[in-house]
Amino acid sequence: MNDNNEEEYQAPELSPEVVALINNGMAFLEKAISEVKTAPKFSVVSFWTAVEIMLKVPLAQEHWTLVCSGRNIRRKAYLTGDFQSITFQESCEKLRDVLEKPVPQSTLTAFDIVRKHRNRVVHFFHDAYTTEDMNKLLTEQANAWFALNRLMRDDWKDLFEGALGNTLAMNETRLLTQNQFYAAQKFQQIKADLKAYKLSGNHVSKCHVCKQKAVIWEKVAEHENRELFSGECRVCTLSAGKKMHFSCPECDAPELLTADGDINFQCSHCGYSETRYNLLDTSSCSFDEIASSPVPAGCCECDSYHTVCEFGDGYLCSTCLTYFDVLDQCGHCSYYSSEVREFSAFGGCGFCDGHRESWDDD
Repeated sequence: MNDNNEEEYQAPELSPEVVALINNGMAFLEKAISEVKTAPKFSVVSFWTAVEIMLKVPLAQEHWTLVCSGRNIRRKAYLTGDFQSITFQESCEKLRDVLEKPVPQSTLTAFDIVRKHRNRVVHFFHDAYTTEDMNKLLTEQANAWFALNRLMRDDWKDLFEGALGNTLAMNETRLLTQNQFYAAQKFQQIKADLKAYKLSGNHVSKCHVCKQKAVIWEKVAEHENRELFSGECRVCTLSAGKKMHFSCPECDAPELLTADGDINFQCSHCGYSETRYNLLDTSSCSFDEIASSPVPAGCCECDSYHTVCEFGDGYLCSTCLTYFDVLDQCGHCSYYSSEVREFSAFGGCGFCDGHRESWDDD
């Protein structure tokens, strides 16, 4: 439990009308995803509707009149939906001139391609899609999708936090893991970033989910000849897990530990064997200090007892390889673990039941 006196950032409270607007836009995004293969023409229309709605969210949050067009603007008419809404062009202009949040030109270009496609399928009969047409449609929508997601998850993060942000992330991940074409398109968009990352000497590997070579391994912690890395795919954003690079204590050969491996380590070169805990623990407590040491401690990430050891300046679970800067002590049982809930002196922690008075009678 962190006793941080700094004021935590509070996301702005959204009005019911803004929440309804967001939910409506999300519904059209969901519909566009579901229709992209079975009804591509309608997918274009649904997607463009979502773009138009989502661009109005920051404006409506600033003031409801910003999404209304015309001179006779009345609040009652707005609440009942009896008003003329601003166009895509007007939304972009107000975002730029009123909120000073201009939509990037590359994003506008991606949107405009979908807008023109939407106009064609709405105003002209266009039912047959060849393989080439489908690939073009997927490319257009993929580019616009990622551009819209970047706006919502980065530029407008304060509006799309919490559950909404998680929904956006899950939607994008689902789209990328189920559709290799979309995944390949996003890979092309981040190719330059991945190249720069590799030139810096970092490792990039292939994702086993979206099949793109976009997993970036970042160093989380190190101690002497042991380095802990955590991997995440920059295309589908799924975790690739954690791994520890180190040298065998006996023969000095390079070895690798992954999360949730065997309890004991055995060197593939010399056969040296040791428990993962003893292998990773870097503590050097004297006999008198052992009684007051916080380790071995419990890990709340994998619910393992006595698996967290000292590792350099922090602590490491020898089972799931999660690294912690600090450990917390339970106010009831005094056991150390990676996370202790508030009022633990009464309610206990993840490794004890707390006072009997805190038990649920049911």
